[in-house]
Amino acid sequence: MYFFSGLSCALYFCSWLPNLFITMSIGYTIKDDHFELFELPANYSYGSFEIMVVKSCPTFSAMYTSGVIDKNHEIYYASGLKYGIACCIQIINNTHRFEFRSSTCNEISFCQDILEVKFITASTSFRHVYSKGTIINRLDLFFPPQSLQMLSPHIIDSLELDDYFSVELRQLDHNTQKMRKALNKEVRLPLNESICGTVYKIMEIINSAW
Repeated sequence: MYFFSGLSCALYFCSWLPNLFITMSIGYTIKDDHFELFELPANYSYGSFEIMVVKSCPTFSAMYTSGVIDKNHEIYYASGLKYGIACCIQIINNTHRFEFRSSTCNEISFCQDILEVKFITASTSFRHVYSKGTIINRLDLFFPPQSLQMLSPHIIDSLELDDYFSVELRQLDHNTQKMRKALNKEVRLPLNESICGTVYKIMEIINSAW
C-alpha cells in the first residue's frame, strides 16, 4: 500500500507491464546480523547519491540511502538468512515509475510522491526499481530473532501468513508527517550517533497503528 499525493497516480499488482531497463544495480545481504553491500564499501557515494551501513545499534542493523538517482536503478536484497525480519521505509519524490519485486509479487506504481513502509521476511529476496530522476530517502532495517519484540505482534502475525507486509499508512493518520520528519531531518550525520534513537521513534510511530 502506498501513500501518495498528486492527481495522476496508479498502483498495479501485475506482471504484464514491461520491466524498466536497468542501467545500475546495487545489491546487499545480511551477514552476522548486519547489512553488507556487494562489492562496495560500507559508506558509498557518487554525486549526490549515498549509502551508509550502520552497525553500531545493539539490537538491529540499519542502512541509509539518499540522493538523486541519475539513471534507471535497482537496489536488491539477496537473502542469506532463514530467520529475522527486514524493513524498508522510504520517501520517494519526483518519480514516474517505482517497482517492488519478489518471487511472489510485482508492484508497479506511477505515483510521483510515495511514502512506503514494508516489512519482509529475511528469507525472501526482493528488489526495488527506481526511474531516472527519482529523489530517494530510504532507511533499511534488519531485526534478528532476538529483537523482534521491537515489532508489533500484528506485523509478526502478518508475516507468518505471507513473506511481506505493507503498512496501510492511513492507519498512521497524522503520524505520517512525524515519519517524514524523522527521515528527512533527524537522520543526519554523524549517522552512527543519530540513527539508533531515530529508529526507535519510527518504530513507535509504526507500532501505534495497532
